[in-house]
Amino acid sequence: MSVASRITRRGPLVPTVLVIAALVAAFTIFAELWTQKLWFDSVAFPQVFTTQLLAQVLLFFVFFLLMGGIVGLNMWIAYRLRPTTRRTGQSAVLDRYRDLLESRVLLAILVPSVFFGMVAGISALSQSMDYLAWWNRTPFGVTDPYFGLDVGFYVFEYPIWQDLLSFILGALFFGLVAAAAVHFAVGGIASGRVRGRGVRDNAARIHLSVLAGLMLIAYGLQNLLDRYGFLLNQGTLFTGMHYTDAHARLTAKLVMAVIAFLCAGLFFANGFLRRWTLAVTGLVLMVVSGLIIGLVYPLIVQSFQVKPNEPDLERPYIQAHIDATRQAYDIDHTEVTQYDAVTQVRPGQLKEDAAALPGIRLMDPAVVAPTFENQQQLRGYYTFPEALDVDRYIIDGTETDAVVAAREIDYQKLPDQNWNNLHTVYTHGYGMVAAYGNRRSSSGDPVWIEKNLPPEGALPDYEGRIYFGEYATTFAIVGRETGQPAIEFDSPGGVQEAGEVNNTYAGAGGVPMGDLFTRLLYSAHFMDLNILLSDRVNSQSKILYDRTPKERVAQVAPWLTLDSNVYPAVVDNRLVWIVDGYTTSRNYPGSQVQSLQDTTNDAQSNLVGTQQDLPINYLRNSVKAVVDASDGTVDLYAWQEADPILNAYQKAFPGTVRPRSEITPDLMAHLRYPEDLFKVQRQVLTRYHMTDPNSWFQKSDLWQVPPDPTTQTTPGQTAEATKAGPAEPPYYLSIKWPGDEAPVFSQTAVFVPNGRANLASYLSVVAEATSPDYGRLRVLRMSDTQQIAGPGQTLNAMTTDQKFADELRSYLNQGSAAARYGNLLTLPMGSGLLYVMPIYTTREASTGTGTYPALRFVAVRFGEHVGIGNTLQEALDQVFVGDAGAETGEDPGEAPTEPTEPTEPNNPTEPTAADRQAAVVLMQKAEVAFDAADEALRKGDLAGYQTQIAAAKAAVAEALSKLGAR
Repeated sequence: MSVASRITRRGPLVPTVLVIAALVAAFTIFAELWTQKLWFDSVAFPQVFTTQLLAQVLLFFVFFLLMGGIVGLNMWIAYRLRPTTRRTGQSAVLDRYRDLLESRVLLAILVPSVFFGMVAGISALSQSMDYLAWWNRTPFGVTDPYFGLDVGFYVFEYPIWQDLLSFILGALFFGLVAAAAVHFAVGGIASGRVRGRGVRDNAARIHLSVLAGLMLIAYGLQNLLDRYGFLLNQGTLFTGMHYTDAHARLTAKLVMAVIAFLCAGLFFANGFLRRWTLAVTGLVLMVVSGLIIGLVYPLIVQSFQVKPNEPDLERPYIQAHIDATRQAYDIDHTEVTQYDAVTQVRPGQLKEDAAALPGIRLMDPAVVAPTFENQQQLRGYYTFPEALDVDRYIIDGTETDAVVAAREIDYQKLPDQNWNNLHTVYTHGYGMVAAYGNRRSSSGDPVWIEKNLPPEGALPDYEGRIYFGEYATTFAIVGRETGQPAIEFDSPGGVQEAGEVNNTYAGAGGVPMGDLFTRLLYSAHFMDLNILLSDRVNSQSKILYDRTPKERVAQVAPWLTLDSNVYPAVVDNRLVWIVDGYTTSRNYPGSQVQSLQDTTNDAQSNLVGTQQDLPINYLRNSVKAVVDASDGTVDLYAWQEADPILNAYQKAFPGTVRPRSEITPDLMAHLRYPEDLFKVQRQVLTRYHMTDPNSWFQKSDLWQVPPDPTTQTTPGQTAEATKAGPAEPPYYLSIKWPGDEAPVFSQTAVFVPNGRANLASYLSVVAEATSPDYGRLRVLRMSDTQQIAGPGQTLNAMTTDQKFADELRSYLNQGSAAARYGNLLTLPMGSGLLYVMPIYTTREASTGTGTYPALRFVAVRFGEHVGIGNTLQEALDQVFVGDAGAETGEDPGEAPTEPTEPTEPNNPTEPTAADRQAAVVLMQKAEVAFDAADEALRKGDLAGYQTQIAAAKAAVAEALSKLGAR
């Protein structure tokens, strides 16, 4: 067979392969788009898909055509302006380029045009949300103090104009380069004296000069736009306009714009003057002028005028910056109150705070997850999150703080991870588990509000199957035809221990996939052939995917930034997930830019997840999202309905966000102030609680969030040993603010002075959504006349206290009986500050399958007085001279049992730990009696003096007796 015939026979192979590859690619793209459409249809948000798709397609083609058109048009013009007389012999390479260009001119122009157009179009796809917000922009109603423009110009319009000018400048640049390349290839700008050269070189000169002039016009417009950018740029002191910006750089930008326009005129004239010298000279002068007036002059102003007088010259700009920052982060209404915290103790001191004591949470959600798992896991493949959540429920007519978690399937723990188990059998978790926040059993375990399977407890009956949850990271295929047995594992016990119970999904969510074509699409989408081959996929089947709450909310509301922590709740007889959504911006004029990730990271971030590394200077909790755990339904509710960014996206995606008025009372009762918003506001307040520009500049009252001492210190080690560490997290608990009539569910945090360990202030926000004071930020500022201990100092004082050490002695370094500190809570009580810390010890599981933490002791500190007891009540009574003055509301069960490990018997000649505690209380009573005797003597009341002395002596004698002294 000849070579020619073999080539002829092989000829169709390459086109066939290319056609097949094109069909596969087209089908893959179609499968991705169509499955996305089916998913959005299944969650009843089709307008989100269509609006995004149309916006992206429109942006792609607009930018593709503009970039490709500018490049291609200029290449075509350059080719049309080629010399009519072909010059040869100058360069062999040039001759070959010109031959190629003339033989395939359309291909030579289309390839670079399509390439640059594709790059521009693809780059524009990621900007679709910005363009939708710009198109539907709404004013903020607040103007900047320098140009008098509405804040909406900077948030919505400025980024778009900046993007368009950058695109135009880039397109003109690539058009200029492409045109110059063609002119060079066809000899239009060749050097040397050739007949006819003048006319053709003049055409090339005009063409390139016009392009250069247009680029200079775009550059001049950029300089004019950049004047507004000074309100968004990070300067030497802060984000926003500085003195040097206002008095040097603004003028420099204006001058540079004028020079750019003049240089553009020189280039336009260059085509007729037939000399490059003048245009190039103007360009050089523009660059030199830019260096002088754009860099050197502002540097001189900053160094010789501003620096020596910086506090005075920058004062009005600092004030504007402070005001803008406080507005942007919604802390401008923070109430700061001077708080003269007392440190002395007296009997009955907490009487006025009696209503708040039951709100002191003893169950630490970051510690007791293993306890939940050990006692409520039921099967090895169920799991709970590493950090549990805090919510409120009405139990016996009283709002009660609860530690809650949802029981989900952990697919990594399935004993047999075959395809059918992963996708058709273990499709869902089941049930809410909840425990009292302020109670524990006699063994130190949680007291359950809701437990077991099927769920039982104090909560109303609810649909508790969890097809959509934080651990639902794989797709599930559900649904059975009539007559087919249920195959989805539902619960291990069932009613009256009838054995394993199966279930068939009956929810509204999910994408129907009973037809062969849809199965083919999803087989391609998931790259899983089993979807096509499995007999368990039938005419009634649905596929559930993108099942985590964050995934679902992020897809239906791509313009939201979501809180790092979602939490479950039983609402209107259904188990749901509540997700807080934020509208953010980097372009609020004059507001300080913060990293969302850095400001929200703390000691528990590794448990609940970290935020994205997003620069922001505006933040609002504009949306409360709810995801039904059973059927995946997503509901978005407008929370801060006046937010302009929310309003813009509501217009872009009409009908997606429901009004706040549609929130049911039961759902409202479980909404709370979000964690990440509070963390950001807490970080901003470390400096922006100072509203005086001089104080702000001098940093004379700078605060910082203290490190969490409980994560850096283990029992047996003082807190001073490890000062550095992750920030102390804020805590949810019910507190009674000084002067308020009743406690309210709040989120709290503390500050210490920068570089020091004592307490500077106490921050709280009303987190109860049903309260008219929801979102009210309040600060108790400690008096400068005395020092109040901070968290680190408090833990150090606790760990070095003799009573504390005696109680923990048998638990330290004892293997499974080791102790662990819980959260160190701070509460404003008794006209001072009360610190409370639960202490857990490791307990062997009754089933012999591992260990878990059990609450063993509670330690408290008020002023310089430390108490530790089996219960919070006992510890408080120790501190407050035998009588705290109020009841804690703890479950009045037995005291926690002692560890089962053998311990040495007490020496009968030595006092027991209980005797020592009693002696301390008696000595405190004696001290109070002695003080009262001194006061009576000063008043001349001899009878009172004798009575108090007698009481003091009796207390001392009894204390000595307890200690075994004679």
